[in-house]
Amino acid sequence: MMMKEGEGQMEKARFFKYVGEPILTRGDFGVAVIGGHNTDADPEAISVFDPDYGDSIWISIEAGLASGEWVEVAEPV
Repeated sequence: MMMKEGEGQMEKARFFKYVGEPILTRGDFGVAVIGGHNTDADPEAISVFDPDYGDSIWISIEAGLASGEWVEVAEPV
């Protein structure tokens, strides 16, 4: 796991790979979801990055892993 610094403390960043059916961040156009990560703002959620809008919370880590659509990986996808 990589480490990230947040508000004077070090936290472990978690990274996830999306393995579900193909999906885009913005409907019929946009950015394909291929991976995600947790953030200091919500460490229990998987966020995806959209270059136009930044990080967006997608699903809770627990629900994402339970669905089988997300798997945890050691490095960013």
